Amino acid sequence: MNWNALETYVNRFVHEERIPSASIAVMKDGDLIYTGGFGKACPNEHTLYGTASITKSFVAAAVIRLHEEGRLCVHDRFRIIVPSSLIGR
Repeated sequence: MNWNALETYVNRFVHEERIPSASIAVMKDGDLIYTGGFGKACPNEHTLYGTASITKSFVAAAVIRLHEEGRLCVHDRFRIIVPSSLIGR
């Protein structure tokens, strides 16, 4: 992989879109093979980012995986899976 090309692209994007900072981590076969911090805010391993709507994708992938493992039925009602005491009111 040409990490220089990736870094050039991300640096340009962060600058053009006026993003304070961005971090990238790439894993392959369970191993961390690249990390990079970009922008003027000097991100590091302690920098927190808002997740916005990306959590929906992770939840969907987790639900499908649990369904494939037989640990969850996608037709079950949400309140059967998650007790109401855990749901914000």
